[in-house]
Amino acid sequence: MTNAEALRRLRQRRKAAGVCTNCGGPLDDVNKKTCFDCRHKPNAKYMKALRQKRSEEGLCTRCGREPEPGYALCTECREYIADWRLEKC
Repeated sequence: MTNAEALRRLRQRRKAAGVCTNCGGPLDDVNKKTCFDCRHKPNAKYMKALRQKRSEEGLCTRCGREPEPGYALCTECREYIADWRLEKC
């Protein structure tokens, strides 16, 4: 069985069980196949386009606020990323 077939079967089992076909979590609407979080999770293509648009408009590429001159990110986002990197190491 290929990965695609296994994924198809898994989604069929989840659909039959009445849970989110993507993550297996509870459905918030019985008329939908996926839960609220999976339906509204931004995908990579959307986020790349959003960052590009913000960059062209001169906004923080992470949150859309006004960055300091010479920076792509606002002060808050730069601090957040610096803290995250310290914690990661």
